[in-house]
Amino acid sequence: MSDWDALRKQELMNIYNYIFALAGISKGCKVLDIGAGKTTEYLLNTGAEVVCLDTDREKLEALRNSKAKIVLGDVTSLPFIAKYFDLCVIGFVMHKIDPRLHAQVVKEMKRTSKAVLIIEKEPGFDALQREYDTVWENAMRSIGRFEVYRDINYWAGLIELLHPTTLKKRVYPRMAGISPKKADEFFTHLKNKWEGMGVSEEHIQHLDAIAEKVMAGGMRAHSILAVYAEFGESDGC
Repeated sequence: MSDWDALRKQELMNIYNYIFALAGISKGCKVLDIGAGKTTEYLLNTGAEVVCLDTDREKLEALRNSKAKIVLGDVTSLPFIAKYFDLCVIGFVMHKIDPRLHAQVVKEMKRTSKAVLIIEKEPGFDALQREYDTVWENAMRSIGRFEVYRDINYWAGLIELLHPTTLKKRVYPRMAGISPKKADEFFTHLKNKWEGMGVSEEHIQHLDAIAEKVMAGGMRAHSILAVYAEFGESDGC
């Protein structure tokens, strides 16, 4: 692992630790994790009892030998009884969901859990990041998918509509972005991924234009946001 990769990994681990402390996650906490991935890995490291739900069978199968229980299901209609979990976490998944369904997702999280935690990327804060976000969003829309980033007040606003008793929100800046030396490797991987997904040449050319700018001067990483809420029944894990 390169120094750059190690720095990114350590920085992300530190941010997860801050976020999990914000939500009071500890050993024995009964957690529903929506979307198999890095968040699942970090949740398991806390000693929490994790149930991971996803629509992707392959991602769930990758967790087969972990301590997580796996469930194939739809986030807009969670297959669990009311208040079964201490906490429901959705990490880096909301931006991939049709925005028209965001409110329903949050309602289901509240229904099944005493507290909820949304973790997402902040929208780009400079011109290059915003251009990168737009290229991503347009490419995914062209193949019937979503890649839509919202700021912290958007996510907090959805939760506030459900009248939480506690609401905490934080933004965690990141320093380990994409360096000019790493840009070619990063964008080549992303380009291959898009081609495999069926993204058109037009959108890939837009990605190439972003890659040239990043190879010239690098690009800072997006900040990470967290919104945590309790609904009266919870006093933390």
